[in-house]
Amino acid sequence: MKTIVLLTLLISGQAFAQLGVNWNSEISVSDGSVYGYLRPRMVLTANDVPVIAYGNSVGLYVSRWNGTGFDTPVSLLPAGMEQYMSGWTGADIASKGDTVIVVFKEQPLTAGHVYSVRSTDGGVTFSDTIRVDNHTSGVAWMPSLDMDEFGNPVVSYMIHDDWANPRYVLAQSADVGLTYDTEIEVITALPGETCDCCPSEMVIDGARRVLLFRNNESNLRDIYGVLSNDGGVTYPYQTNVDNTGWIINACPSTGPHGVFNNNELLTVFTSKATGTNRVNISVSDVSGGLSYATIYSLNDAEMSQNYPRISQSNDTTVMAWQGTATTGSDVYVSVVTGGDYGQLLSDATIANAGQTGAQSNPDVIIKNGVVYYCFQDAGTTSVNFKTGTIQSVASQNELEDFSNLLISPNPSSTGVYTLNTGAYRNVEVYNQLGEKVSFSIATDGSFSTISLDRQQAGIYQLRVVLKDDSIQNFKLLLNK
Repeated sequence: MKTIVLLTLLISGQAFAQLGVNWNSEISVSDGSVYGYLRPRMVLTANDVPVIAYGNSVGLYVSRWNGTGFDTPVSLLPAGMEQYMSGWTGADIASKGDTVIVVFKEQPLTAGHVYSVRSTDGGVTFSDTIRVDNHTSGVAWMPSLDMDEFGNPVVSYMIHDDWANPRYVLAQSADVGLTYDTEIEVITALPGETCDCCPSEMVIDGARRVLLFRNNESNLRDIYGVLSNDGGVTYPYQTNVDNTGWIINACPSTGPHGVFNNNELLTVFTSKATGTNRVNISVSDVSGGLSYATIYSLNDAEMSQNYPRISQSNDTTVMAWQGTATTGSDVYVSVVTGGDYGQLLSDATIANAGQTGAQSNPDVIIKNGVVYYCFQDAGTTSVNFKTGTIQSVASQNELEDFSNLLISPNPSSTGVYTLNTGAYRNVEVYNQLGEKVSFSIATDGSFSTISLDRQQAGIYQLRVVLKDDSIQNFKLLLNK
């Protein structure tokens, strides 16, 4: 039986996460003004060495971890070639051991092809470009890939016939990415057509592989999965793994991501079927095919979420996404052990160290208890990177109960408010333009007094980072 579980708990109101991340220092990967910083994608090579691909519309680069920082970026494009990259689509990267493959769309958009480059030394050096698509007319773009256990890549990309009849095809390699077979279509008998500007995702785990993509059935834009259980010989299972029913008369330009966890397929995606853009986690049964089971949704009326990513290792699942509010965007992280996937939404914390409202497009990997995290930072025009270890967080009974935080009086005619806790790490106040404003705060044990007496009448947002790293947001009304 299909069930829908709506998590009405706000991110900002959670105070009892069971697992968290103990972060190391955050560092910049490279100079974004030179190398770009859009849409970073990350893999681990042999010995768990991170390699990150990123760039801009002119250049495409990878940076490799050297133990204390990242080496000088390696350019992947030959002279005179440009790639298509934006915040919502761009190059993709996959690895198996020290074999690393990056796929990208060549400019111009209408005539450029899909190419790959490959490294066999863990991302230190890369080959010349290798053409992936064999599309002879129309458009081929938005590539993504994964690699099987032998290091053979499978690339998904969209093709059009002169911008008509959009559909996803697969190009597979049997020689570790040296050449690619003729593209094949595996999506059949589905209603409508594929959403014409939403990236897909290829996910491989042994003989199982699934193509995840957004469909378009008369503007109903749910996420579908096409599953193979025989190593890509056939793709007989095709199922809606979304069922939120998002109807939109425009391309939302956001796609899915997924991971296999034993006999489950976890798919993360964004939907705006109701309210704001919401991050969702879909759980599907793949023990005997592909059967949608349950979906968890995050309902936060004050935050728009997008671009979720998910990773899984040894029964621990980690998730990342971008959250945007009136104060700008931050990137989030959450961790859960076992199958309580709903906690991935309710137990999230902000991952970026500098909270300037300019962080977006995260990517995340977990392996052997270590979380690898990167994201783009428009404020510093760089890709930022950090690692952390999974840590147990005190149980709810061991924490101060922040579930009933209140602020009063609200509205205030004097600009003075009382918050019924003194257990905070940071407090900020923003005006309606998202600008920080000055205020004073005094703490006396179990409560805090916040004063905006020098501010003009209006609506403000109070952001409180509590001692358990959860966040509370309050709308302050100042009537003078």
